[in-house]
Amino acid sequence: MSVEVSSGSYSHNQVQSSYSAQSSQSVSQASSSRAAETESSAAVDTEDSADIGAFSESASEVEASAGTAGSYQPEDVDAVSSAAPQVENPEAKAVEDANTASGNAKAEDVETDKGEGTEGTEDAKGTDEKTSLADQREDAQKALDEAKAKGASQEELQALQLEVNKLDTQIKKVELQEKQASLTEEIEKRTTNLEQARHGGAPSDALEGMQAEIDKLTEELEGVESDLSDIEDLEKRREQVAQKKEELTTKENRQKELEEQKADLDKQLEEAIAAGDTKKAEELKKQIEGIDGELKEIGEDIKTLSDDIKELTPDEDKTLEDKQKDLQDDVDELNGKIEKKQGELEDKVEEQKKLEEERQQLEDELEKAMKEGDEEKIKELQGKLDQNAQDLERVGEEIETLNGEIKELEGQRDAKQGDLDNVTKEIDNKKAAEEAAKTAQNGNQQAAGDQAGAANNNAGNQQAANEAGGGGGGGGAESATGAGGTGATGAGGAADTTSTGAAGATATRYDFSKVSDKDMAAYIDKYLEKQGSPAAGQGAGEMMVKYGKENNVDPLVLLSIAGHETGYGKLGVGVNGMLGVGAYDSDPNNSTRNPEFSGVEMQIKKGAQTFNNLRAKGGASADDDMSAQTAAVNKAGWATDTNWHNGVDKLYNQITADAAKELGAPAIQKEGVNEMLSAMGSMVGLSEHNSGDAAKINAITTKSGINCQTTPWCAAYAMNMLKDYGVLDSSSCDNINYCPTIRNWAKSQNLWEGRGSGYTPNPGDAILFDWNGDGTAQHIGVVERVENGKVYTIEGNSSDSVARRSYDLNSGNVMGYINCSAQR
Repeated sequence: MSVEVSSGSYSHNQVQSSYSAQSSQSVSQASSSRAAETESSAAVDTEDSADIGAFSESASEVEASAGTAGSYQPEDVDAVSSAAPQVENPEAKAVEDANTASGNAKAEDVETDKGEGTEGTEDAKGTDEKTSLADQREDAQKALDEAKAKGASQEELQALQLEVNKLDTQIKKVELQEKQASLTEEIEKRTTNLEQARHGGAPSDALEGMQAEIDKLTEELEGVESDLSDIEDLEKRREQVAQKKEELTTKENRQKELEEQKADLDKQLEEAIAAGDTKKAEELKKQIEGIDGELKEIGEDIKTLSDDIKELTPDEDKTLEDKQKDLQDDVDELNGKIEKKQGELEDKVEEQKKLEEERQQLEDELEKAMKEGDEEKIKELQGKLDQNAQDLERVGEEIETLNGEIKELEGQRDAKQGDLDNVTKEIDNKKAAEEAAKTAQNGNQQAAGDQAGAANNNAGNQQAANEAGGGGGGGGAESATGAGGTGATGAGGAADTTSTGAAGATATRYDFSKVSDKDMAAYIDKYLEKQGSPAAGQGAGEMMVKYGKENNVDPLVLLSIAGHETGYGKLGVGVNGMLGVGAYDSDPNNSTRNPEFSGVEMQIKKGAQTFNNLRAKGGASADDDMSAQTAAVNKAGWATDTNWHNGVDKLYNQITADAAKELGAPAIQKEGVNEMLSAMGSMVGLSEHNSGDAAKINAITTKSGINCQTTPWCAAYAMNMLKDYGVLDSSSCDNINYCPTIRNWAKSQNLWEGRGSGYTPNPGDAILFDWNGDGTAQHIGVVERVENGKVYTIEGNSSDSVARRSYDLNSGNVMGYINCSAQR
């Protein structure tokens, strides 16, 4: 399996304008004898000429067209042929006069085309300006590319990109202005010719043809002027954005200044209180209050300016992150509208239910009144039933309308969500490409050889792979699959912590920082011996520690891969291909024959290098949980088995727990709410329908036995994330994959806060939903924040993806919350 490292690139579509006009016109002309009739026709040249030929006794031709690429050739009118016999005909004479006038115009135009007239001068000016702008644009693009390569800040890159965008706009503006001038002149000439032809008595069909050409050019001119107007609006908006940004910077600087002043005054206040200086303390409090008031005003100004900048910034100038935020706001807004409509729908359904109950009651009463023969009562009840029927019909129509509106809004929301997912993936791919490019640039030649070797081996060219020094990725023991390494190489050796890895399904990881390299190597050797591995006694433990540190790879994950691939060298390709590196579907034994991969040391060395390379390509780092690292490695091409990482994770969890117990490594809690929400935020946009995304989702959900591609996974995702980051200990819950069980468990633990209880959820709380209004929980997410009466969430399995959503705090769909902080 070959592995490719992608990198981002920027291309600019050059602005070009072109126009071609086509027309044909037949002109009938009477002869002097009236017995013979000749036909005249207009032939069209569809390339670069525009001619109106002279009408003669036998035939006349009208040719008209505009040039391409925004350059219009002047009208060309031939003189009347001196060889043709003259005909005493008023129409022919008029056309002849018109053609003669047009011929004079052509003669003047020829000089202009030679550069002797004003138009040639203006064209030269335009060309010079375009050339200058093009040079500036090239320099700006070069500066942007260099800044990207150097890893400049997002602000710097955005400013440089804006400069490129501005120059693109200026170039387009110059081209449009040239086109506008050319079109205007051409229309004026053709209008003059038309008037001359009309006064000369030219046939009506010829005049109509000339007018049609003028109309076409006029329509084209209107389009050009509209484009120029759009550019002017764009430039105005950019000026407004620049002005607002200056104002924002001034406000932010003032805010910082005031905050520093306040900090100093707070310190003085503490000293005054400590010294018992009441008078000074009161003065300081007043100054602080004044600063607080100004800070509040500035804060409001900053928010207003930020909103204005967001609103005014043209799409051309927005970064992917800006577009992501805008789309997220759109999705949130649409969710709010949907939620409001759903609330209205619930009210209407309830109203319909009451009306149906009322109808049943009226029918019962009517039946009773009819039995009793109470005519007055019967009449009253029939009137009420008629009104009830009208109300039911009205409510039914309103329900139908609301359902249609909700469906339409959901379609808009899903479309925006799709755009958001695409932008999010584009951002992720861009980051991964930049990271891979940066890593490759800083990497060693051996890593590049790994990539070339893998590609060539996978293509069946073993000799080329050997010459390139190619590394390979391991496959499963059963399938003996594998892939080559990439050219990217990660950071250098590990820090003092020999091995720190997530314990997978547990809410802890283990700190091996106090364990020496010698003790870790001894543990690995002892573990291999217990497993009956042929590698026992060959120094595998020392090798895993050594090469693990060189590539910033946990040596225990190398041990886990060996266990998953070959049963620690007992299965499949055996000990000489222990980690499966260099084994391929087409040639699993390549790993044992090829000296680049064969043997315990080469397997461990190449395995550590390849894991590091593929981890970077897959978008993970050594700082991530091991489940995320193995998922990234699998995604980037270690094995064709998409569940390879799950098998490795399972062994890794067992091994790290055993190693921690054996070596006395303490368990440490994960980082908590903020880190959990950050991790979940980075997953927004992952979809179960994308195999790579599904692997990342399953790295979370399979910890409780759920495959996101076959089973509803909202609960498995939310509860495992809460558990993994130490936010909620759900170990006593019978089934964390089922929302009703989760709710019942939370109530038994006194963690449940129902909607309407007055409880305001905190970030990190679980939120449960009852879509059907039947008192049963159907969905779960995690609270990200609460603002302005709305709760913002991150949810798994929301439209089959990890997604951000928002709801009114009093929404009828919200069932309640699990107060995770109450447990802590």
